Amino acid sequence: MLILFGSTFLIVGLYYEGNFPEKHKEYIESYGWHIRAMENEEIINLSDYFPETLQMHKEAGLDLEEYKNKEVKVTRYLLREKQRKGESASIFDGNNMYILIYEVEGIIIGGHGHLEGWSPGIFSLEDKERLRGEGILF
Repeated sequence: MLILFGSTFLIVGLYYEGNFPEKHKEYIESYGWHIRAMENEEIINLSDYFPETLQMHKEAGLDLEEYKNKEVKVTRYLLREKQRKGESASIFDGNNMYILIYEVEGIIIGGHGHLEGWSPGIFSLEDKERLRGEGILF
């Protein structure tokens, strides 16, 4: 019984569900996406990014070049929207979609989406209808 309780706590504890920062929620919803849970936050140093990584982000609608010498906070959200693998798939079935929000000094500078299991798998937040049209998003 103790093992079952501990396992349940560990699985539930992976995600913070509840009160998300209102500005994050509004930002994500302004593109038509919906938050399921906040996964994590981290402070990154963009000077550690390869030029190819910065270019990949730029192609997804997020130009980070001017922020290379600043601390950037990245918050990753699990979305309610899913990749096409079946509506009954769980959050562990590899059909998850995420949005990452980038902030400098408390101001949102942009974000991008990420498809689980795709390489590189990032997309512009404006791509919801394109992803649906291509059969990626159900």
